[in-house]
Amino acid sequence: MDNLRENLLNFKKITESLINEIKEENYNSLEDIFNKREIVINTIKKIDYNLEDFKNISSELKLLEMERELNILINEKRQFIVEEINKLKTYKRANNNYQKNFKPDSIFFSKKI
Repeated sequence: MDNLRENLLNFKKITESLINEIKEENYNSLEDIFNKREIVINTIKKIDYNLEDFKNISSELKLLEMERELNILINEKRQFIVEEINKLKTYKRANNNYQKNFKPDSIFFSKKI
């Protein structure tokens, strides 16, 4: 049970750092943190523990609330990024359409010059 608690505490710390990095928009380090988190999850899966112990420790550490906060934060950031990408696509499309009007036609090209 102590090993389970230790790993869940480690999971909590990693999740907290993940939340902080997302809030600070430091996206470069997210992959490493997610990998560490996955390693801890795999370690927890290998431990022989009672489901009731897991529930008690998880509720004590408020892991479910933290997981919800992380999911909400990820979804908000994802939505913001999708909106920004769509804006960029719109600007690019408008710019391309605007520039098409000013490109000279090949019909008016003179070889004498």
